[in-house]
Amino acid sequence: MAKSISIFANYAVKAALVLALGAPAISGVLHSAAYGGENRQLANWPGLPHSWKDFLAVPGQLDAWVNDHFGMRNNLVNLNNKIRFQLYDEFPTIQTARGRNGRIFLASHATTAQPYSAFTAVCAGKSEASPGTAAYFNQMFADFRARGMQPHVLIVPSAPAVQSADVPEWLAQRCSSTDTPVRRFLRDPELNPDVRSAIYYPLEEIRKIAGDGESVFPKTWFHWNGAGLGEVATLSLQHFWKPGPGTPVKSHEEWLISDISHLFPGISMSSLITLPNMAEAGIDACHGPDCFPEFESFKELMKDTSHLHNPAAPPRRLLLISDSYGRLISDWYARYYRDVDHIATNNIPQLKPAQLQRVKDVVFRDVENTDVLILYHDGGAIYNALRFGVEPLHQSSSKLAAAAH
Repeated sequence: MAKSISIFANYAVKAALVLALGAPAISGVLHSAAYGGENRQLANWPGLPHSWKDFLAVPGQLDAWVNDHFGMRNNLVNLNNKIRFQLYDEFPTIQTARGRNGRIFLASHATTAQPYSAFTAVCAGKSEASPGTAAYFNQMFADFRARGMQPHVLIVPSAPAVQSADVPEWLAQRCSSTDTPVRRFLRDPELNPDVRSAIYYPLEEIRKIAGDGESVFPKTWFHWNGAGLGEVATLSLQHFWKPGPGTPVKSHEEWLISDISHLFPGISMSSLITLPNMAEAGIDACHGPDCFPEFESFKELMKDTSHLHNPAAPPRRLLLISDSYGRLISDWYARYYRDVDHIATNNIPQLKPAQLQRVKDVVFRDVENTDVLILYHDGGAIYNALRFGVEPLHQSSSKLAAAAH
């Protein structure tokens, strides 16, 4: 009897071990992984081979598919990331880096980019603006002015250049310098003087506003956010247009998850953010594509848009054209304008001609009563992101067609 129990227990242990080892496979059959934990596209199931070369590639493709789609993959990736971070202080991607004083940074904008390129591109060093940037700025201003608008550009220094005391020590001297690539771009003799005077790069001012805290750049974020944005908005308007007193806006605090948390799933990071209370100030704040009925048929491409209406402000409109930094400061500008129309340009190059024309109709409406502010962070402003996003909005259809060919 005892021997039978022993044999049964032995088989039970073996079965449990096989079941445990096979659990990922069983789960994979029932529930394939739905997303990648490395901010990338998961491998696809191999297609039907049509040549000997395709046939030889199938084993490698199958291996890649199994690696990406085994059961419980997402849970195990998250667990691996958490262990590496807690035990070894490692992030699972070169896109993020731990700085000093509890701050993390976006270290590179893509997994294929050079490590720490998000630092070296905006801090002092050998990096220079993309070729033709000065000529493009001259043309952009000329095109907007031809349509009756007087554009102004706010170039926002990003976190490494502002929070230089928090960057990795070997980058501290470089990032604390004021001789940044943007500064050198602004000295480019090809840049028209009237264009240069309409560009504002408040590096020292934002460093002063930010101090060593989180009022401009939360310690776990890439984007800016917080009460300091209200000061930056006022500062930029005073620099360009000298507005009157704005509508008083109270603020409140919220814990918000890091905006780059998708780069390190399984690692939980958040910051306490100060946000404006628009409803209490009587300002109607709408964020998202539903703010503009004109974008209804292609609203999936226009998610990063905002419309704010402040009945207590002077009857003037601010057109805010931006990268992803615009949304978080748009509310603060609404203190000074009856209407703020914010359009982020990240997906503008994907629009079809008819869709682009609808966006242009919004951009160029009420020209006489509109102030134009083009707002980009430093890296986007001088390394072609601004050009690729904004050029379709102001360039004529014939020039766009010629450029496409």
